[in-house]
Amino acid sequence: MKKRVNTRLNRSLEPRLVAEWVVQTFPHGTPMYRVPLGPPPDQLRQEIGLDAALQKWRPWRPEVDAVVIEKDRLTLVEGKIFKVLDGIAKLIVYRALVPYTPELQPYANLPLRSVMVTPKPPYYEKIIADAFGMEVVIYRPEWVLQTVEEYNKRWTAEGRLETQRRKDFLKTVGFT
Repeated sequence: MKKRVNTRLNRSLEPRLVAEWVVQTFPHGTPMYRVPLGPPPDQLRQEIGLDAALQKWRPWRPEVDAVVIEKDRLTLVEGKIFKVLDGIAKLIVYRALVPYTPELQPYANLPLRSVMVTPKPPYYEKIIADAFGMEVVIYRPEWVLQTVEEYNKRWTAEGRLETQRRKDFLKTVGFT
């Protein structure tokens, strides 16, 4: 059996989108990125202690793209370039987990704000965000617009042909 080799590049677009927006928007806030939310299981906490349980349970905890701590509020930030509705759904879950997140307990008394950052002007996503008291922020740096344009070309006849050529080439050099 041939070993498959992953030939895709992971460009980590959404973390970059969020980080850029956070730096521009919160010059005096304290940002944290890829923040795990929720508590570890009680049984694990009792067996090995809170700190060890948080470390051991880390891979299974949901993760928000960013949390920004300010004097007067705590802001959750999720970024989505394409699937905005998925990000809003995640923010609903993340908001519910904040009060149970041990690392965020020092900020539990602060008002909570939820922000979805996206380059895509929302339609029904805005209706849902409003219903749950969230904000949708349109952030469109040039590199994101170029990425979206590049992505959309994949679905044209020319783009599909280029994809097939690339697959054929990879097959000839042993990447299947």
